[in-house]
Amino acid sequence: FPGRYVITRNERYSELIARAGGLNENAFALGTVFTRASAREQERAANRRAASDLRESLVSAATQNLSSQSGNQTTNAAVLDLLEKLESMPAVGRVVIEADPAIVSARTDADFLLEPGDEILIPKRPNSVAVTGQVLSPGSLAFVSGSSSDDYIKQAGGFAQAADDDRAFLVLPNGVARPLPRSFWRKDSQAIPPGSVIVVPRDVAPFSGLLLTERITSILSNLALSAAALVTINR
Repeated sequence: FPGRYVITRNERYSELIARAGGLNENAFALGTVFTRASAREQERAANRRAASDLRESLVSAATQNLSSQSGNQTTNAAVLDLLEKLESMPAVGRVVIEADPAIVSARTDADFLLEPGDEILIPKRPNSVAVTGQVLSPGSLAFVSGSSSDDYIKQAGGFAQAADDDRAFLVLPNGVARPLPRSFWRKDSQAIPPGSVIVVPRDVAPFSGLLLTERITSILSNLALSAAALVTINR
């Protein structure tokens, strides 16, 4: 029985799922998307701080003349583009949970307390894998058992010019992120379940003259994670 529910004080996830009639035969518990208002606000605040740090770094780079004029122009354009993404990307507030009622009943630590504004989306089993970020044709691709990340990235047109393929990562259906090792002597053997999102973040090279390059790497990864969560929700 999907819908909006008035929760009671100290009500837990398992109790709400029971009130909603439990999961039906089509439910894909591994792909559950759980979002929380407080986590969403923390995400917004983090994005605001990151945007402020970037602006300060841009001013610092300009005053110290860290690179050539043409290099500064390239860096400035990259920072302005990143600032626009930070300010326009909606905060998701996704929290990774264990959603399978059978597992939750055996693990009381996984049966969390609910808060006002919590949202739980339990989808049907998907039959696709999404590829997002710096590839030529991002989108959802048909799931094929045994296919590797390379297979899906090739189907998405391969890496775009701005891709940082060394930092590509996999977001599993439950929201857990894992790196995708991509060395030419080590073949990717990581299983990719349906409903996963392969994320190819942007290269940090245009930001190399800034003082916050490591922070920018984190910002790009966080934006990619948010984009992956939105892909899952919109699916």
